[in-house]
Formats: sequence, structure tokens, C-alpha cells
Amino acid sequence: MDNSQKLMESFAREVVRIWAAWPLVGVRGFREDEIRAVEEAISLPLPAAYRAFLRTMGRSAGALFGDVTMTFDSPGAFLHLQHDARDNTAGLGYPPRLTPEAFVFSDYGGSQFSFFLCGGREDDPEIFDYEVGNIDPPQSAGRFTDTIRYHLKAYPRRSKPFLWWS
Repeated sequence: MDNSQKLMESFAREVVRIWAAWPLVGVRGFREDEIRAVEEAISLPLPAAYRAFLRTMGRSAGALFGDVTMTFDSPGAFLHLQHDARDNTAGLGYPPRLTPEAFVFSDYGGSQFSFFLCGGREDDPEIFDYEVGNIDPPQSAGRFTDTIRYHLKAYPRRSKPFLWWS
């Protein structure tokens, strides 16, 4: 097991420990063949940390991410997000902001998204945030694993809907 996989499995245990996912259900990931299908569709290898995330909790991480879409029910949903993000940036008349190596991994309300560059450059890639309509270049927002750490730290303090077990 590589370091990225070990780290994601420790994150998954933390998701259950802080009750972001129910212990009986836990988190759910994708099969290796599903991850390869995404890589084949985009013609690029995904970074090791993101592949480990997909294997561990890419299908469901409970309520960890709140309103931010970071988990997907199928490989097709990843590809749909890629298409939508590229359409949004191109449809505004601005120069394309997403290079062919860009992979959008999260979405907030269809107007903000985060991406990293694929192609085997880094195991834990630098990520960039983009807001539709913002003419400034996308800003660096740390590394992919920093995003998971942020949500793990923020979850216990985030306001939540009524929980029946509280």
C-alpha cells in the first residue's frame, strides 16, 4: 500500500470518528476499473493522492463536504463535471482557463470549482480555485490533501441540519 492510500484510509477513519459518515455505512470508494475508465476518458493519469481518494471515499464521504460536490455516484458524473466546467468557462467569452491537463474535482453551486493538473507531475497536486465570471487567473489553494484536511477540521464546527441521533 502506498503512502497516498495510507493517508486516505486514515482520513476515512477520521470521517467516521467525527460522525460525518455513519459507522455502519462508512465511506465508499470506486473500483480500480472505474478509476481507469475515467483516466481513459480524459487520456491522462490521475495523481496518486486523488486516485487513493477515489478508491477510499470517492463515491461517498457521508456529509463531510457539505454543499461542495467532491464525491460522485458514477464515473460518468466525473466526466459530466469536466464538461460543465469547460462549458462555463468557454461560454463567458473569456479565454479558456482550463488547459487540457486540468481535472475538475469539486464543484460548488455550479459557479465555483477546484481543479488540478494531471499528467503524472505530482502525487499530491497543487490545486486551483476558479469562480465563474472572475477574470483573474485561478488562484493556488494548496494541495489536494489540504482540501481533505480542511473539511475534516471544519466539519465538527459546521452548522448541520437536524440530526436524529443528537
